Amino acid sequence: MKFLNLMLCGVLACAVANAQTDSTYLDLGRMRARKEFTQTTVIKASDLAQMPFTNLSDAIRLWVNGSYTDKSTMVYVVDGVMINDADAYSIYDIEEITIVQDGLSQPNGAGNLQTLALITTKKSRSAKPHFSFAGQAYVVDRKMDTEKNYFNFFNQYNLTGSGNIGKVAVGGSINFLHDEMPVPKVDGETVATAPDLNRIRLHLWTQTDLGKKSKLSLHVNYTPQFGGGKYTEGATSNENAHSTDFNETLINATLQLQTAFTSALYNKFSVGYTTNKQKGADDVMYNYFVNGDSTSFSRLGKFNANLKGHTFFINDNIGYNWRLKNWSVEPAVNVNFQSIKFDTYSGYFIDAGGLAGPSAGGSSRNGKGNFFTVTPSLAITYKNILNVQGGFVQDFSKLVEKDYEQSNAYPFVTVAANVLPANTQLIWKVYGSYAKTFALNNFSMFQLDDLVSYNDLFSSPATGFLSGPGTYIPQPAKNYNERYQAGSDFSFFKKRITLGYNYLNASDVQYVQLTFPGTGIMYFPGKYTTERHQVSVVGEVLQNSPVKWRTGVFVNFFKNNLNFDGLDLAFDEKPYSGGWTNRFSYKRLSFGADLLYLLNKDVALSPNKTEKHNSILLQNIYLAYALHSKALPNMSVYISSRNLADSNIMPLASDNRRFYGGGVKFDF
Repeated sequence: MKFLNLMLCGVLACAVANAQTDSTYLDLGRMRARKEFTQTTVIKASDLAQMPFTNLSDAIRLWVNGSYTDKSTMVYVVDGVMINDADAYSIYDIEEITIVQDGLSQPNGAGNLQTLALITTKKSRSAKPHFSFAGQAYVVDRKMDTEKNYFNFFNQYNLTGSGNIGKVAVGGSINFLHDEMPVPKVDGETVATAPDLNRIRLHLWTQTDLGKKSKLSLHVNYTPQFGGGKYTEGATSNENAHSTDFNETLINATLQLQTAFTSALYNKFSVGYTTNKQKGADDVMYNYFVNGDSTSFSRLGKFNANLKGHTFFINDNIGYNWRLKNWSVEPAVNVNFQSIKFDTYSGYFIDAGGLAGPSAGGSSRNGKGNFFTVTPSLAITYKNILNVQGGFVQDFSKLVEKDYEQSNAYPFVTVAANVLPANTQLIWKVYGSYAKTFALNNFSMFQLDDLVSYNDLFSSPATGFLSGPGTYIPQPAKNYNERYQAGSDFSFFKKRITLGYNYLNASDVQYVQLTFPGTGIMYFPGKYTTERHQVSVVGEVLQNSPVKWRTGVFVNFFKNNLNFDGLDLAFDEKPYSGGWTNRFSYKRLSFGADLLYLLNKDVALSPNKTEKHNSILLQNIYLAYALHSKALPNMSVYISSRNLADSNIMPLASDNRRFYGGGVKFDF
């Protein structure tokens, strides 16, 4: 803590010059990139506000890699700060999400098979206090082929406020989310409490200018959540009572200072702390009937697990933007340090009654590690025509005491060109990039668990460094690979429509669970390689007419291959996945619909037989109406449904749930 205090005092003392966020740049966390020379996809948070979800990665799938997008494949940077879980923010805190599609993703924390997303949060600088409210309520059922299910509920309520205290802008939000998992109706089973998740998100922020252009900002997230489920089941041979409870608290605080010492020399310093505590308990009571005697045999099982994780980081990026006529040369150096520590415990108690009597046991583990990287880079720009940016990540990390300690350099380079710089009606840009790196930045132990995953909180993988409950950090020496990416954007129709193309070639080493006859389950390292061609059409088809229409079509062509060293076993597939998003508006009415699809997918029918299937999911559909009144300005109401239609054989909804309901939002 003394070191932290000295660092903060030193940085605050030097904040006597100028700094501000330049809108011509994207803040990637460890470095910045020219926005006009970076291939991206931008998602407006308002396009997601009518959809019920607990997992942001699940909501943005169709804009990224279709059904191949989930929480494990996304890495987030929020307002220029790398964080472990964007779900600590509600959708009402977010302004927009920018998907980065080039090699700069890797030195900024994304693994070879991961995508980097930049989140910009909402910040009002109005002198007057401003408040807004949003609420959602849905009935939820679960689609199963042979079972009927109980109906359950999803609710979310959000209150946001902002204003100024002198020259200091302050704001925050409080969000409550309740989610339930419908359970099947089974003869003899009585459900006491359906599995549920209750999440509270408190987000506080403040921002102030120091001098004319310097800026200091602070974000604090406090996110406790809890839930569980209880049910009893009876039959002619036995009955049991089962209950599950869990609670989790995630706290995240980040401080960022941006300073421009001169018109060319700039610095961004950020420091942050994250802690997560998880507790879970599972109780099972079995009563076995023998000849009608319920006391013949009973068995009680109690299982519990705890996790505590802490991480602290310091990140500093300093650069100099040297301009010479039509050229811009920008050298920069990033220094990133992160310390991580965790402790876990799992235990059990079983009373087998008349069979074997009671037994108990438990295990604990802990680990710590330090991550230290230095990333020098150089960006060269010529007018609005050409940009080249490259460098390397020098890794000095030390994990788990002396189990892993080495120094490696991982290079990266990106090239972008504006093919039609003088054309005012058309834009054509081409991109190319290369990166060699591994992800050593994103830890699932600092991520919130969803309703469908909290029962798996305490499962540990077979191997890895710093592998705590629900956590897998691959062995770094086996996990750095090359990644190639290229693309093109062509804008026409007065720059309102953009035809995009992006190519990705990446590989990763993954430990895969395999089942072998006679030997059971084993973990093997497999090399997973993917080639992806993404074609997209995005734009405003109707802009100036009474009816406005924004649309986006995304098609991803995959070629996936999985091979295992030493095993005569391989897996190949060539699926297609993507989506189609539409937003219409006419006067006070607005309508939205999002489709997600997966085509030509191999589905395993048996160990030696697969069959190709196609699936289409109506992920989101809503109809909204804007109400204007002096008492409640900017008020709107809407009805919506999520996962309204899905495939029976190969559903794309991760938990087969469907939502029916609506919501309201207004300012006051």
